[in-house]
Amino acid sequence: MGFDFTTLFWAAGILAILILMMRWVFAPSKRPHTGRPQTGPGADTGLLVPVLQTSRSTALASKDQLIARGVRASVSRLAVDSYQVMVFRTDAERAGEILRPDR
Repeated sequence: MGFDFTTLFWAAGILAILILMMRWVFAPSKRPHTGRPQTGPGADTGLLVPVLQTSRSTALASKDQLIARGVRASVSRLAVDSYQVMVFRTDAERAGEILRPDR
């Protein structure tokens, strides 16, 4: 009754295949960066457009005002005390009317 080396080789082979597969699956993406910044004034915001740039408290109050009127809105930080109120392109005109101070 001796040690079976074939079982050891099979186990080592399966382990090596699993390691190679995991390295391939969890490797970082090789896709090129789009070149657009992720934060700041030139950030790629997708479907959202800025309708107001102001301080944090005013931006949060404006967001709440828009949401109360049925416009989906969010706040994006630009700098230390500079925030943007963001809405979908389709709601931008209505948001501008709601936030316009002369109304």
